[in-house]
Amino acid sequence: MIWDETKCDACKVCVEACPEECITVEREVISDKVDGKVSIIQDNCCTCTWCSRNCPTEAITVEKIFEGDIEFHAEKCPGGCSTCAEICPANAIYLPSAKPAAEMGHEIEKTIAVNKDYCILCGACVNACPGEDIIVLQRTGIRVKGTETDLFKRIKEKLFTRRTSKVKEGITGQVGLKMMEKA
Repeated sequence: MIWDETKCDACKVCVEACPEECITVEREVISDKVDGKVSIIQDNCCTCTWCSRNCPTEAITVEKIFEGDIEFHAEKCPGGCSTCAEICPANAIYLPSAKPAAEMGHEIEKTIAVNKDYCILCGACVNACPGEDIIVLQRTGIRVKGTETDLFKRIKEKLFTRRTSKVKEGITGQVGLKMMEKA
């Protein structure tokens, strides 16, 4: 995360937007100008981009750690479940507002949705999902600094494996991860 103090007007939009509460702004009004000090706890930042996408002065730049895609098959989602939305550290998963029946026609009402702009591809939702093949995660890139060791390459291979949740047979309420064949 990069913060440009010359662009920041201490408006506190980033403070309200941050799901990890890692940004604080101390400010005071001096005549017609707002002056302030911004503190960012980099280690707590989940790189969700809420702060940078909502900053009116574009003072914050965030690069996500992972690149890739996530798919939600809401038609398979058990009704009343919100486990994925509750566990998402980036608040990227949400329960859409219900449409009136007259507007639905023959379409099936979605029970979950994801804003991919804020999804950090961490996989918490896949690990927590109590259903099978509802959420599919595929990471394709990772931003790291330093040299790629053999250990890192083995870890990266696991991180880049397409995965989805799988119900553990015979154990009520238990879920495992199912590695999927490469598409």
